[in-house]
Amino acid sequence: MDSLSIRAEQAMLGVILSDPAGQQHLLDLVERADMRRPWHGQVLSAMERLRQRGVAPGPMEVYRELRNDPDLPPGIARNGVLLVDLMDAAPRTGHAGACAAIVVEGGIRQRILLAGSRIAQAAESGDLEAALDLAGRARRELDRCRARWLALPEPVRRELPAPGGEVRDYPETVRRSAAVGEDSLRPDSAMAAGRDERQVYVPVLGSPDPAAAVAEARALRDLVAAPSRLSEVRGWLRPGHFVRAGHGALYAVMQDMDMAGKLVDAVTVAWEAARRGVRVDPVGLSGGTGLFAVASAREVHRRGLLAEAADAGRGIQADAANLAYSPRQLFQAAGERLLALPSEPAPGPRSSWEAQVLALPSPAAAGSRTREPDREAVR
Repeated sequence: MDSLSIRAEQAMLGVILSDPAGQQHLLDLVERADMRRPWHGQVLSAMERLRQRGVAPGPMEVYRELRNDPDLPPGIARNGVLLVDLMDAAPRTGHAGACAAIVVEGGIRQRILLAGSRIAQAAESGDLEAALDLAGRARRELDRCRARWLALPEPVRRELPAPGGEVRDYPETVRRSAAVGEDSLRPDSAMAAGRDERQVYVPVLGSPDPAAAVAEARALRDLVAAPSRLSEVRGWLRPGHFVRAGHGALYAVMQDMDMAGKLVDAVTVAWEAARRGVRVDPVGLSGGTGLFAVASAREVHRRGLLAEAADAGRGIQADAANLAYSPRQLFQAAGERLLALPSEPAPGPRSSWEAQVLALPSPAAAGSRTREPDREAVR
């Protein structure tokens, strides 16, 4: 993509140099930050300064302006051949708008890619507040990019129809990873759709974090020890927040049982889970501390949001780098990924004792660890 963008930059700047009176309006469409090659950005800035003084940005005028640029090395500032090369790269004058649109699209893609990279880096560092704050900024940046793209003349941003008359759309996998719903992890929804239940537990958040798996196992034990807290966490903790899909499936079983008014304990949960094809030893669900159930659930929620934010950031980067996505598709795909992330890092204020809970070992930690389901759904 970089080489194509640079070629478009050369063509657009060359057209303006060749026909400054007729093409300087293109300077209203592009920004210096759109340029992949820094020298192209300096040429663009020189043209803009000339235009502000009422001078047409022709080759001699731009050359003199560049010679006075203190940021350019003398060997570059006084090399007029570089401007001649730009003019040689100029296409037909009537194609200048299309070149400008390519430059603008390249700049938009670079901005969106950078926004996704920042979200992923913050999430991978464990700073949930920063990751969600950057996601909010990315939403605003996406709105600005969309408005800027729609402000371009319609002919230069018009999309070609897909081959064979098909409607262009982004792959279904983007929708699945953009928003992880509770039902998407439940075996009963898979059976209702006529699919094999072994295909239900698809990992969408990347490789499981060992520390997250330990926190999830502790939360499951604590919730089994205090099933009355299931209703308290139901509104904000989803199976999709569990990075191990088998843990998420067990949590979904517990919530379904609680909502149906069934008794929740280690044996009954293991039995109901087995009905859905997930086998777990009841001993692995025993030994929890009910007092810490909500605090443990908050930790799962935090780690789950970090995984979702990292996944969204990486997905946005991939979307922006994929030229198969038109700008319209890119805005839609990136927007849905960002929409799936909450604006607040936690479901509510954490009490002082909850803040200390996560550093304490569970009573079961001294004995046997919670064993994973025999058929864990991470494939």
